[in-house]
Amino acid sequence: MTRFWKAFAIVILFAAPTTFAAAEERWQTLPEPAAMPKPDQSGYAPVNGIQMYYAVFGAGDPVLLIHGGLGHADIWASQVATLSKAHKVIVADSRGHGRSTRTEQPYGYDLMASDYLALLDHLKIDKTALVGWSDGGIIRSGRDYKKMSKTPDQYDAFLAQISHMWETEPAWTKEQLAKITTPTAIVAGDHDEAIKREHTEYIASAIPGAKLIILPNASHFAMLQAPDEYSQAALDFIDAK
Repeated sequence: MTRFWKAFAIVILFAAPTTFAAAEERWQTLPEPAAMPKPDQSGYAPVNGIQMYYAVFGAGDPVLLIHGGLGHADIWASQVATLSKAHKVIVADSRGHGRSTRTEQPYGYDLMASDYLALLDHLKIDKTALVGWSDGGIIRSGRDYKKMSKTPDQYDAFLAQISHMWETEPAWTKEQLAKITTPTAIVAGDHDEAIKREHTEYIASAIPGAKLIILPNASHFAMLQAPDEYSQAALDFIDAK
């Protein structure tokens, strides 16, 4: 979670699909997202050659929610319901994800970041807090893509594009992380099945002043498994700044 002014740093966490024989603990479950509240505003923003779906909820200091790789904005339903009580909450589908279109341009985190900056320009938002989750939570993605995408028969091509990005990015050095001056919190579940705890702790230690938050009894999908705790952690961090 990061507060930013026309520039931001995104910490990317990657996940792989996991199955369990018995889902007895919360961290072993993968709940369906709650129903998304009705937005106050929604539409498509023309950014960087694509049509980017977005929705806006509530009023107050803005908060931008960025979903994980191969996901879509509706995954944030529980967080939208909580955060929009005191904030203007913006969600969007990243390029090629959900309802947003894509081009043949190679995927890259800088390109995707520029999409979101252009979206904020389109919405005339100069300052926002940012909550970003994962970049690789791929369970159910094929089904959702076919249901939501404007090009439902192009999932394999889309997957090939974004997979190339995952194979080559990010490649940030410790020195680059040390240059981040935006207030930042690194949040993970204590049973994250894809990211080693030492890597999470390393990122938090490398970013000056970063706060480390570990949610109990939650995996890489903490936002779905522990929506109340996840949302409260976001609010506590955002409203403390």
